[in-house]
Amino acid sequence: MIMELNQFMKRTIKFRVFDKISKEMYRWSQIASISLVDFDKEHYELMQFTGLKDINGLDIYEGDVLWKPNQSAVPKFLMEWDEKRACFTEMPKTSAGSPNTNEFTVIGNIYNNPELLSIIDGGCH
Repeated sequence: MIMELNQFMKRTIKFRVFDKISKEMYRWSQIASISLVDFDKEHYELMQFTGLKDINGLDIYEGDVLWKPNQSAVPKFLMEWDEKRACFTEMPKTSAGSPNTNEFTVIGNIYNNPELLSIIDGGCH
């Protein structure tokens, strides 16, 4: 019996793209018609939606920089794909489980705000 994939998927699969030449970020609705065959990795950086939302309900994508307001005045975490655990997680790791995104707010991303990389705890990049 063949079942539709949507019956098993409990989260939205979507992406955003950073254009390295124009320095613009494009939302899913702006790129949904682009064929992956035509996708130029030299020109674009593809980021997947993690399925998580921050304290304000904003979608969290890989490459987003997160801040935990009650912890300190500087950004602390970068959202990345963890190959070993096959999941999105905050870097550097703060716990054995997934991050509780109800406590975090997205303050930028590594493409529009590369300066944030220098102040992430643990210097993960």
